[in-house]
Amino acid sequence: MKPAPPDIAPWQVRLLTLNRRQIRALITGILGSMIMGLFPPWEQLFINELGHWYDRPAGFNFILSPPDLFSTPNYLGATLNWTQLFIQWMAAAVVTMVYVWRFRDNLQDVIAPRPRHRPPTIYR
Repeated sequence: MKPAPPDIAPWQVRLLTLNRRQIRALITGILGSMIMGLFPPWEQLFINELGHWYDRPAGFNFILSPPDLFSTPNYLGATLNWTQLFIQWMAAAVVTMVYVWRFRDNLQDVIAPRPRHRPPTIYR
């Protein structure tokens, strides 16, 4: 027979649940990351006369419609800028975690109650 799990203290329950402001911050961060994924940064690739390729930023476009093609013969096409997209996602994750942490409840009174004020002791 399995032993019963230990009871969870009230302060642990409050630490394991998110309040309304934290949930809003988390949902906003997730939606922002999804929008970043739907409109990623693009690069246009070119090749010069020596055969070396170089890229140029092409802005943000919808994921299913890459930037317009150029009529130059040196144009190779457009590709996603994965490095910039990854950095954007990491920055969004950090900002979201900071907001979730800042919107936490003040648990000081639950974890360590403040000592009550005692009147001064009068010695005679």
